[in-house]
Amino acid sequence: MHLNETIRLTTDREEIRRWAESYGGKPQIIDDLHALDISGIRIDFPGPADDIFLPENKERDISWNEFFKEFDNRKLALVYRENVDPADNNTYRFIHRD
Repeated sequence: MHLNETIRLTTDREEIRRWAESYGGKPQIIDDLHALDISGIRIDFPGPADDIFLPENKERDISWNEFFKEFDNRKLALVYRENVDPADNNTYRFIHRD
């Protein structure tokens, strides 16, 4: 854990988008049903850190509207670490709201 690091849990669309974009993140969907990410969506940050876990050419960019539609349909929440560069990996994860 880094100094000044804060763990946050949210479903707030503006907070998620603001956090992701502040680090250059963009929304993606994973088209491979056998991919490791059970949520089917992800936030792609610059750099290869999290790309090694994905099947080649199975993710694609989507709009934030599409992202949040999937986010809500799957009843997800975002857990993320503030003040940590997402390129370091393990910066965020999706969990079920239940």
